[in-house]
Amino acid sequence: MTTPAAGHNEADVTFAASLIPHHLQTLDLTQLAATRAHDLWVRDLAARVRSQREPEIRVLKGLLDTWGETPLPRDQKLPGGVTQADLTDLAAASGATFDRLFITLLIDHHEGALALAQAEEAKGVQADAKALAGGVVVTHEAELKEMKKYLTRLKK
Repeated sequence: MTTPAAGHNEADVTFAASLIPHHLQTLDLTQLAATRAHDLWVRDLAARVRSQREPEIRVLKGLLDTWGETPLPRDQKLPGGVTQADLTDLAAASGATFDRLFITLLIDHHEGALALAQAEEAKGVQADAKALAGGVVVTHEAELKEMKKYLTRLKK
């Protein structure tokens, strides 16, 4: 990796500052799925997503620390953001209803993260931030494909 302080711009800061609370919302969703998901596939997906987001959060925090910046508040309105009402509804759901709602929320959430990452790829300049954004695009697109396929199977 390059030196995180090397040449960053406003797009880099916006990406890192926005993706941290966005990923923290992902952790909120996946924490519920760890104990409430009915389908083993959903539990496995939640565990995989969680394990990928935690190290990304650490990298993003490191970048912001180096730049003297802070993340946006956890409840910041973000693309595909999860509201407290969403989390309350999800926590109240069970069985297949939980699984469907979890996947639906996570699809919308992933699409929001994709928008943030694609903006970084287009406008950012800092190598580490751009590399992380590229990884987010790849993993989120793959996970979106899996989740949409899962929802299609549920509808049959």
